[in-house]
Amino acid sequence: MLDWNQYEFFGILPRLRGKQLPRGYATVAHNVDLTHGTLLPFREPLKVKELNNAIRLYVRGCDIYAFDKCVEVAEWLPDCPRLFVTGRVGYPETVELDGENMTFRRLGVIQPVTPPDVQPIYINTAKSRSVAYVVTFVNYFGEESAPSLPSIDISIEDGTAVGISLNYNPPIEYDIKSMRIYRRETGFRTGAEKEQEMVTNWFLIGEVSGTSAFITDTVTIAGVGYGLTTQEVREPPKNMRNITNIEETAILAGSVANKLYFSQNLQSYNFPLSQEMTLDDSIVAMQSVGNTLYVATDGYPYQVVGDVGCDSRECRQVNKYDIPMPMIACHTGRGSTKTPFGMVYVSADGLVLLSGNTQRIITTDVFSADDWRRLAPHTMRLAFHKGAIYCVSEVISFVLWLDSETYQDSKHKRLVTIEDEPIDMVETRQGELLLLLEDGAYQWNAGSTWRPYKWVSSDIDSPFLYCITRIRLKVNEFGVRCNLQSSVGEVVRDFPVGDSIIPFSRLGRHKVYNIEITGIGEVTEIDVGVSQLDMASK
Repeated sequence: MLDWNQYEFFGILPRLRGKQLPRGYATVAHNVDLTHGTLLPFREPLKVKELNNAIRLYVRGCDIYAFDKCVEVAEWLPDCPRLFVTGRVGYPETVELDGENMTFRRLGVIQPVTPPDVQPIYINTAKSRSVAYVVTFVNYFGEESAPSLPSIDISIEDGTAVGISLNYNPPIEYDIKSMRIYRRETGFRTGAEKEQEMVTNWFLIGEVSGTSAFITDTVTIAGVGYGLTTQEVREPPKNMRNITNIEETAILAGSVANKLYFSQNLQSYNFPLSQEMTLDDSIVAMQSVGNTLYVATDGYPYQVVGDVGCDSRECRQVNKYDIPMPMIACHTGRGSTKTPFGMVYVSADGLVLLSGNTQRIITTDVFSADDWRRLAPHTMRLAFHKGAIYCVSEVISFVLWLDSETYQDSKHKRLVTIEDEPIDMVETRQGELLLLLEDGAYQWNAGSTWRPYKWVSSDIDSPFLYCITRIRLKVNEFGVRCNLQSSVGEVVRDFPVGDSIIPFSRLGRHKVYNIEITGIGEVTEIDVGVSQLDMASK
């Protein structure tokens, strides 16, 4: 006697044949929500913003920002109303936000190259001393550059007037607003010191607006301002990409080829040389989870710990993983995503998870290596949303549930396909997933209408003497359509809401059947039998 039933529903396992599938798994699971263990429809996406010619989304609060280039975007401190962007132009940018309006400026402060021009004064008296001058730039945000080269030395007495000519022309994208002038002074020594100490420093004597001016220095030693502190300030490199905010810190990171750059803590514009690191492989993408920076490359992946108190490369703990797993989706800009337990990125053999000191391919029991290569992985873009990875390529769009600990209604690795082919995907701070389609931004699973799904069972083996003639479906809300398929034909029936047993015409005694369910109703149970008596016993 044939005995087949389904009381819990799972997704697909493409690497297995129909007869190899465990109980509950399907050969087709399209547009179906399996988080409750039943067949449920998703809602159609809800359009939330009209957009044209956009290829990247970013959401801050309730504001949606669109970009027409393949960019990376990072936030910094919670009270800093700015974004940091790489990939839009040939240099990293900082973006001032005003609602949904964006003002772009180049990240960092350019260093004045030439020294200030001072009038030579040579005074040779007992009270004379040797001084020199440097100048720094200050940008729109009050961030200060490293100093210029020093001027020529001149000998003056205290309070002697010195003329200083300043004539600079920094690139407009830095938005330089003023210049600060510093004078070299040496502290007083009594002569009784046991050790000779270098107490020479540069002290502020004035600040002028703009980048061209002539000033006269008459500031006495007693009247100088604070000392210069920006000797080690360095702007980020020209072609920096992958800008990333390291969580739990006030540090930004970026990359150029195999170089890894870190900003000084609390100084988003300053990427000092002491923080720079060189890896063995070229960097493709980065994600921060906690204070750990995960780095995918064209060779081995890396893990870098970026603590707040670390101000040099020597104190950063670097772990090079044991197995080379190159990231291949380097042209989509979304070939990696952050999850609560690590970084997931696209490799030639599957989705790779970097978590702590562990690296592993998380799709091996779903897709074999040759299955994966047929999905055009080099075109894949990823997002993580409510315990699942959303993956879209030129060939397939699917949802793979991973996090069954946080989301208890998700069994481990339920895979379903979806019809959406978004250009980009991003999860908001409120936990909603936004899809960028050709005409705008849409909120996933939030529309007012249900999306029809399709679910096809695994192969049902039937002994030679038995033929399926009865199917019982338990349907909640709306109706569904059931299609009994065999190698020689099919029979379609509509099932109303409720617990219904519907007879099917005989298709002959064949060994393999499949049951296809379509519609928008919730199906909680399926039973099949060969007679009314058989169904009554269920």
